[in-house]
Amino acid sequence: MRKKLIATLIAFLAIVPAFAVLNEKDLAHTLAVLRQELQMAKAEMQKSQVFISANTKATHERLVRLIQKTNELSLMLYSQKQDYTFDLTYALDEVTKEYKAFSNVRVPFDAIVTHMEIEIERYEKLIATLVSLPPALVSEEEVHDHHDHEHVLPDSLRAIRDSIEAEHALIHARLEHGKDDVLEHSPFTLDAKGCEDRDSCLFYARSLLEMYSQFKDQIIDDNYHYSRVNSMLQEAYDYAQERYRQVQHNIFIDGQTPYWRILRRFSFFFRRAKLDAREKYSRDFFDTVQSEWRGPMVIGLGFFVLFYLIIAVLLGSVLTRLLMRFVPYFGTEEFKEHKLCLLLLIAVVIFALTITVGATISQHHFFTMAAWLLVEYAWLLAAIFGSLLIRLHGREINATLAAYTPIMLMGLLVISFRIIFIPNNLTNLIFPPILLGFTLWQLYGALHFRSELPKDDRLYMWFTLAVLTGTTVTALCGYVLLAIQIVIWWIFQVAIIQTITTLFYLLKKVYDKRLAPQVKKYKKNHPNEVLDNDGAFIEITWWYDFVRMVFLPVLTVWSIPTCIFMAANVFDLAEICVKYFSHFFLNNENVIQLSLLKLAVILSLYFLFRYLIYLFRSLFRIRRIRKAEREAGEYKIQASQVNLTLGNNLIAIALWGFYLIIVLNYLQIPTSALKLVSAGLATGIGFAMKDVLNNFFYGVQLMSGRLRVGDYVECDGVRGKVESINYQSTQLTAMDGSVMAFPNSNLFNKNFKNLTKNHSYELLTIPVGVKYGSDVEQVRQLLIRALSALQSTDEYGRPLIDPAFGFEVRFDSFGDNSVNLNVMQYVLVERRGPYAAQAKEVIYNTLNANGIEIPFPQRDVYIKQAP
Repeated sequence: MRKKLIATLIAFLAIVPAFAVLNEKDLAHTLAVLRQELQMAKAEMQKSQVFISANTKATHERLVRLIQKTNELSLMLYSQKQDYTFDLTYALDEVTKEYKAFSNVRVPFDAIVTHMEIEIERYEKLIATLVSLPPALVSEEEVHDHHDHEHVLPDSLRAIRDSIEAEHALIHARLEHGKDDVLEHSPFTLDAKGCEDRDSCLFYARSLLEMYSQFKDQIIDDNYHYSRVNSMLQEAYDYAQERYRQVQHNIFIDGQTPYWRILRRFSFFFRRAKLDAREKYSRDFFDTVQSEWRGPMVIGLGFFVLFYLIIAVLLGSVLTRLLMRFVPYFGTEEFKEHKLCLLLLIAVVIFALTITVGATISQHHFFTMAAWLLVEYAWLLAAIFGSLLIRLHGREINATLAAYTPIMLMGLLVISFRIIFIPNNLTNLIFPPILLGFTLWQLYGALHFRSELPKDDRLYMWFTLAVLTGTTVTALCGYVLLAIQIVIWWIFQVAIIQTITTLFYLLKKVYDKRLAPQVKKYKKNHPNEVLDNDGAFIEITWWYDFVRMVFLPVLTVWSIPTCIFMAANVFDLAEICVKYFSHFFLNNENVIQLSLLKLAVILSLYFLFRYLIYLFRSLFRIRRIRKAEREAGEYKIQASQVNLTLGNNLIAIALWGFYLIIVLNYLQIPTSALKLVSAGLATGIGFAMKDVLNNFFYGVQLMSGRLRVGDYVECDGVRGKVESINYQSTQLTAMDGSVMAFPNSNLFNKNFKNLTKNHSYELLTIPVGVKYGSDVEQVRQLLIRALSALQSTDEYGRPLIDPAFGFEVRFDSFGDNSVNLNVMQYVLVERRGPYAAQAKEVIYNTLNANGIEIPFPQRDVYIKQAP
């Protein structure tokens, strides 16, 4: 209705700018232009009249239907009994949806009327100006008198309508009876052509004024009826909210009768349940008028659903046989284990489509409501069956299907309770024992099939058993309606969990089939690049990483509130669900406002910013490594050659800081409070955290290039490899395997050596002694030739011994027992220990093989025997 009214208004006002004249060359020309513009506007209005009339009529018809619908909802709402919770919540939900729909499309009558009044006033002023042009059609005193009363024309439309043609004829008569001589004698009066233009302008302007006035009266009349409907809906909505609070209190706080009390007075509660069932479903209570929602209609729906379910199963069986016969994949031995699951999937899809068509064309309210609930549940089952069909193989699929059967049938039973609007007394009597039976069945399935279930589905089964056990205890304690809500929520949750698990499975398949070959090709094209990081292939896997790190986790987060909302909507309790999620459980306008919905948004943003940090770090890493690769030339670079620590930390600080700002703003935490707190604590924190701040700034300087992760350093006599640099300490792995952490300030206060900062080589000196008389040059050549055989390359292609220096054997000193030589070479720092041991062994063997003696101190001890 809102769209039609606004469309009518737009069509009606489309002519407004068409007759706006500007500063023409003189008055006569202005009148001529105005006449033409008004004539075109009048013609346009006549063309739009049919459209406006049709829309106006349709608007009135919709308004009548809305009034009837409002009265129907009011009668339905005020006739509901408190003990029929499903009936009551349906009525409450219908009223709430109608009220919100009405509020969302509320027509801005006040704004339209105001606009009409402005247009009417404009036309009145235009007519007054045209009338007063000399020769005036009314006396000057009359014009002034009209201006004093702030109106030129009477408000009565009848007077305007009666005067239009009469005044038009009067002006023409004056012009025809020789009044031209009067006009010619005065330069301030209009000539004959001007009077004719003025006369036509008056005619068109008054016609437009009459139409605007009629439209205004019509809008005012519609506004009256519209306000009446709004008042009725507002009253019904307020009543519905009060009853919603009662239902909420009944479900979550008061509960119903505990089952042990029912067992004590079983005959009494049985009679009450039997009476409610007769009243609800028996034909005896409806002798003259048959309700659409009770008695035979419910039974007829049951037979209808059963009939179409049998048809769907038969068609599913036929299609399954055809697929297995004519499609090679479905006919394999491996797929025969999937036959039952495929049949069920096809059957529920056919059933859902069939019922959807019936619900779309049906005019029966009860059937439409029930059909859409069944369609919704059928698609849930299709999601579960489809997930099992895609992910599982062999005997796993039948075992998993059997394990899921109890919860799926339990969900169907709960949906049936909702469809037939089962009375509370009957629900309290039969639901707890039924739920206990399904829980025991689920326990049997979890235990019997646990060895055949995949790991994920085994976990889901135990969660399902825990949910059913909890709901059974809840129902036995008297909270039957809450137990029903939990069961239907878990059905939705299982379907979503199965869908998400399937998406992870398909994502892995896509990676193995499409991305893995590209990654392999990338490694081949970049042999010297360091590829030991998850983000090394970000240029290929960015979308895969986005789906894995953002889309699926966010989908998981939102699946919980979504499933709760959908489960609540099954029982027409979505209004309560929305209030719970939007309720601020921490609500201090000057400090923080936190709700479950906001928590979900904050968690979703966390996954997004985590991915952005991963993305920018990976791109930064690729840029730095490729720069180092160009500088390294033919050698393969290693991670320790590229300083990424500072850049990674800056990226993390910037993005997490931006995330924090967004969260603080979203939670409406005032920054003034943060400024006050930070200002008050700044001085105290500065003194108390002096060492912490020193380590922080020293850490930044270390990260800027003085030290890199992967460097080998020596500090306080400890040699080790730098494993991490943070804002407080630097962690080393010592050569003996122990882990040590040095505060950053200690590294600056002490002299530490960075052994790999320049070229990753360290001078190794091995002292060797030979006996006096040995040929030093011969020893030198033998050792150099023997040690040269130890030259090799590491996994990055770097020579073990620096070829620029090679091997040198230098004369050191004349010892007491030997000539002392030094064997010198530059060795890769990380290979120093193993190489030194191997080199000493080679030196020893070489000297022995060539008969060169390695002297050692000897002492002769003479023992004198005393006389």
